[in-house]
Amino acid sequence: MEERMRILRMLETGEITIDEANKLLEELNTKNKAFQKQKEEFEEKVNDFVTDLGKFLKNTVKFVEERIEEIFPEKKSE
Repeated sequence: MEERMRILRMLETGEITIDEANKLLEELNTKNKAFQKQKEEFEEKVNDFVTDLGKFLKNTVKFVEERIEEIFPEKKSE
């Protein structure tokens, strides 16, 4: 938002023309869209990782429980 305000201030003070301001605002919008897309892709990868980690941990716990039952059959889970 700061960048947008800076562009508008530059326009207001006459440092840039309307066409230049439009071009800068369009570039800023394109940059923001690209950032948003990267953010969404990153969030999706994190969610996939967390899901896979959950499955891995569940399988690991199951494996450990099975080994414990093999070693100590009299201590079967209650």
